[in-house]
Amino acid sequence: MKHFYQKLSSSLLLFLGLISLSNCSSNYGTQEPKVSKVKEGKGQFLRLSIHRPHEVVLRALKHDPMLEIKQVYMLFYDQATDKLKCVREAKATSDRALDKLDVQLPSGDYKLVVLANPTKDILRMTNVEAPLSMLTEAQKLLTRAFIGDDGSLVMSNDQGPITITKSLFRETAHESLTSPTAVTIEPCLARVLVYGTPQVRGGHKGNMPIKYKVTNVMQKASVLRQLNKLSTGVMEQQGDNSSREQRYAKSSVWDAWLQSLPRDGSDLANYALRDLNAHVMANTVYETIEQFAGELNTNNLLYAKDTPIPENAFQKAYAPYALIAFPYIPDELHLANDEGWLSYQGQYYSESQFKTMLQNNSLPSDLKSIVERNHINAEKLTSSEGGFSLEGLNFYYKSYNYYPVFITHFGGDSAHPVYGQYGIVRGNEYRINLVEVSSVGSATPMLYSNDFSPIFSDKHMAISARVLDPVIRTQEVRF
Repeated sequence: MKHFYQKLSSSLLLFLGLISLSNCSSNYGTQEPKVSKVKEGKGQFLRLSIHRPHEVVLRALKHDPMLEIKQVYMLFYDQATDKLKCVREAKATSDRALDKLDVQLPSGDYKLVVLANPTKDILRMTNVEAPLSMLTEAQKLLTRAFIGDDGSLVMSNDQGPITITKSLFRETAHESLTSPTAVTIEPCLARVLVYGTPQVRGGHKGNMPIKYKVTNVMQKASVLRQLNKLSTGVMEQQGDNSSREQRYAKSSVWDAWLQSLPRDGSDLANYALRDLNAHVMANTVYETIEQFAGELNTNNLLYAKDTPIPENAFQKAYAPYALIAFPYIPDELHLANDEGWLSYQGQYYSESQFKTMLQNNSLPSDLKSIVERNHINAEKLTSSEGGFSLEGLNFYYKSYNYYPVFITHFGGDSAHPVYGQYGIVRGNEYRINLVEVSSVGSATPMLYSNDFSPIFSDKHMAISARVLDPVIRTQEVRF
């Protein structure tokens, strides 16, 4: 019933010809680190060269926060204690501003983390003597903690901290050219875009815009991605040269979920039902990807935190999904403007027709009983902020029907789930292409907190997928 064509997303490549830092002291949590410019400080020389990935030319969007580096912080942690010792900072005033950065740093053994575009929320984790675990372990963070006021995205090492040894240091900047160290950084968030001009069968599209919202994502997130198995089944290792389309991630609750799946939903952040109604959805489904260009720096709801899930959690209660609100109207009905409609036992009624039947007391007896028991009247239909489903009577407010799309990563045969098939992983852009709508959806939004049925049992979610290229992941969906 659906075909999901997947690509991979983007990340940023940094070639670290090394870095320098200053300031070493204690009082973690109270004292901010001294942030030095690249050519300040004492010590031996290192060179940093930062480059954008070649994938940028493949993207349809000209100005993309998932590819833009505006400012870089280089954090050096003591290799023995994992405590932050020194910080260097550089600004990207042009595309080539970060190509050659000669910096000085007291020689030593360090673990290096590079942060691009860090926000205040993230910088609070990097006070003097802060433990490296502040960045490697998951914290309770909102998505907006990784998005700057200007719409820039926080980025970090793609495979964990980089080891810097004394042997890499040189006495002069000229000598530092001979020992570059490579680091790849990636955005700390993923992006989910829903687009398309779907064919409508058995009905037609109403006048209201198509909307969507992503929900069921992890409560906690880490600044650095936690490595997990590759799609090949081999554990990912730092510097293993694995391709980005092979990578997945691990959440802070991964191991616990493998042992026993929770039933209270406390590990996931779900919107309340009232916030999933179409009239409060902020994301519009555009006809083309290019139409999102104006929102990439302004609409935080396009982005999502890491939400990888193990195979035993491929259930509706645990998987992230995009809820799509589509104004589907059966062919039997011809409505005015943004009018809604109702259904009961295969019969369809326009909102105005149903109101007339209420006023004339001409409803069938069984339908009349439902209306009386649930206190449904013309005023309730008019003032409703959303649809309802009561004893088989469904009201599609402004004709909105709701359809879930469980987000796939590697994809695969829906009847035979495989590792990494579902989930959201940073640095990826998930493009959901609406191809066809051929059936009535739900009159109300779906909240799956207590639905532990398999994802593939959903009639709307027969999924197939394949990897197309290492830039984006695309799903084609039909309802």
